[in-house]
Amino acid sequence: MNLTKVIYKPSFLLLILANAVVIAVAIVNKWSAAEMLWTYWLQSLIIGVFQVIKMADLKQFSAQGLEFNGRQINVSAAKPTLIPFFLFHYGFFHFIYAIFLAQFFRVDGWNFLLWPALAFAANHALSFYLNRTADRARMINLGQLVLAPYRRIIPMHIVLMLGAFLAANTAVVIIFLLLKTIVDVITHAREHSPTGEIKIDA
Repeated sequence: MNLTKVIYKPSFLLLILANAVVIAVAIVNKWSAAEMLWTYWLQSLIIGVFQVIKMADLKQFSAQGLEFNGRQINVSAAKPTLIPFFLFHYGFFHFIYAIFLAQFFRVDGWNFLLWPALAFAANHALSFYLNRTADRARMINLGQLVLAPYRRIIPMHIVLMLGAFLAANTAVVIIFLLLKTIVDVITHAREHSPTGEIKIDA
């Protein structure tokens, strides 16, 4: 996919706007590294919720190469098998992550999450709506759809975790929020590319 074309897609611009709202909130409120990490932990949960909605909404999809307990999964059993598996695995991943954050990155109150939660929920809801027709028209491998959120959030959280351990002031936090935004939009573009590839043309 040509990135110069992707950036004009409404869902792409909405993602940038949502991240801009969060960065603005971080600047105004002089966020700590802990507030940064908890905010994007919440975004990860929102991504997972809409991925389940997307999987459930698909009318046609492939189950090629999908195995469960050593057996090939047929198309009719793919959704009833993989959606609960994803909910458990993704939920457990974030449960363990939350325990880690609660141990090392504690916060005083949760009011700081309000605007980021609204921004990210609105962004992912609108992105789902705007991409729904195109996603339904593609023959998507359900296994790839299960893996997509991990491919998106793991690089994002590696960047944020590095920033958390380095952050000594708000300026450093903002730099890593900007880096996180770049990672987020690139993985978003790849997720909605028919080939899964991105080309950057002049």
